[in-house]
Amino acid sequence: MINLIKTRSNKSHFITKVTGDLRKNVFDNIFDQFEILWIERDPRVVVSSYIKQQWFYKDKPLEYKKLSKKDKIEFYSSYYMRVFNNSKSVKRKLVFYEDLCDNPEKFMRNLLKDFGLDFSEYHASQVKNRQIRKIGWSHYKSKYTNDEIKLINKLLQEPLTYYKYT
Repeated sequence: MINLIKTRSNKSHFITKVTGDLRKNVFDNIFDQFEILWIERDPRVVVSSYIKQQWFYKDKPLEYKKLSKKDKIEFYSSYYMRVFNNSKSVKRKLVFYEDLCDNPEKFMRNLLKDFGLDFSEYHASQVKNRQIRKIGWSHYKSKYTNDEIKLINKLLQEPLTYYKYT
């Protein structure tokens, strides 16, 4: 299937986006060799996005409405921490969303170089002057009380420190 996709797209490599635990459940069983690019982001922003997007509650809006903000912070921080702890054992190339937003061309040039791929004029034309909307912690911070900020910082202290977001 991958060879068919590469042939039809006239590409020498195959890239796809995966979220969740598909790597363990599917990729390990299909591919002998693959590389993982892990795009990390400020954990507080990730948790805030989970809350905003109502992860796991799309089909249960009334149940979601009953949760307090504290409950949501605790639930989604716990989920984030499971993903964070599981990610430690994954062999991956770790990059940061904020770096992509700050300088897309430099980010992509370095990324392709790290994977042994050429950064062509086509690539340059695709990322040149491209503005990627950077939504950081300052955007979400105003949506929390001081106590909620302390809670989210406390619950996410390990990844915040690990990824140097503090």
